[in-house]
Amino acid sequence: MTPDPGLPTLDFSDLTWADFHGLALPVSPTAGPHTLVDDRASGFAHTPLGAALAAIHVAVRTDAAVGAYIFEPTIAEQATGVDQPALLEQTRTTAAQRAVPARLTGRFSGPGFRYVGVRFDAVTPDRAVLYLATAAEDATGTTVYAAGRVELRWERGDWRVVAPPGGSWSTVTGRVASTAGFQLFPRR
Repeated sequence: MTPDPGLPTLDFSDLTWADFHGLALPVSPTAGPHTLVDDRASGFAHTPLGAALAAIHVAVRTDAAVGAYIFEPTIAEQATGVDQPALLEQTRTTAAQRAVPARLTGRFSGPGFRYVGVRFDAVTPDRAVLYLATAAEDATGTTVYAAGRVELRWERGDWRVVAPPGGSWSTVTGRVASTAGFQLFPRR
C-alpha cells in the first residue's frame, strides 16, 4: 500500500539517530529538533517532517518513565488541547505508582521498542494527524508492531502535541499487523 497521494511523502535524506537515554530518536538538521536543552527537545520545522519529529520527541517526553524533570515542563509547554491537564495528572499518577525518580539518569526504563515509520492521516499548514509505528521483539524473538495516533498543532512558533483523550496514550495506541502504508525511517 502506498501513501495517499494527497498526503506528504517525507524526505529522510538528512535523518540521523540520536540517543535519548538508550532510546534512538530520529533527528534532522533541517526539520529538528533545533534545541536540545535539559533533556527537552523543541524547535521543529513548520513542515510535515518537522511535525513527525515533534510527535516522536514530544510524546516520548510525556511518558512517566522519563521523570517529572522532563515530563512536567514538556506537558506544560509542548502539549495542548482540552485533555492536557488530564495528561499531566495521568503521567504524575503513573510516575508515583511506579516510583519513577524525578530526574532520569542513565537509560530510559520504558519498553524496548524502536520507531520504524510514520503515516499521515491529515495535514494542513497548522495541523497534522499521523500514526507513529514502533517495533519490538516479543519473548519468542518475533517482531511485533504498534502504532500510535498523534495530533499536532502549530502554535506559538512550534509544533504542539494535542493531548490524547482522557490524558492516556493507550487510548490511541494499539498493535498493527505490519508497517504496510507507513513511510519507513532509514535503519539505524
